[in-house]
Amino acid sequence: MPDDRGPAGEHMAGNPSILVVDDEPAICWALARLFSREGYAVCTVQSGAEALALFAEQGFSHVLLDAKLQDMDGLALARQARQMQSRAWVFLISAYYYRDDPDIARALAEDVIHGFIPKPFTHLEIMASVQNYGRDSIGMDAVPWTDSPRSPDW
Repeated sequence: MPDDRGPAGEHMAGNPSILVVDDEPAICWALARLFSREGYAVCTVQSGAEALALFAEQGFSHVLLDAKLQDMDGLALARQARQMQSRAWVFLISAYYYRDDPDIARALAEDVIHGFIPKPFTHLEIMASVQNYGRDSIGMDAVPWTDSPRSPDW
């Protein structure tokens, strides 16, 4: 599977950038394809260590984190992401946690994460989650998202 990471600092000026952190290559590929088709600059990594290295190199407007990575807990990584990327909107994606989980409620209340997206999710659900936060975080009038869903060709 191809590596969807771009070189550090390659984001186009004014376009939102997303770091996807998931240890499932298929999830990384699907999210990279979905968001890049909407104009986002997308980097993907499959470990917490890789994410921390990228946080030190470049900024992101959004971070999508899997809750259970092989090398790190997603909530612990979210805390570090918020310290290193204070302006980024951080979303936790999980098949492990549920929406009413006390850990998720605490992370939301403490502003460790801005949103929780349970797996499985639809393209519309994840785009809507990012779109709702993205407009304020990057100072754009509109995020590259349309009200009419595109039919995926993949």
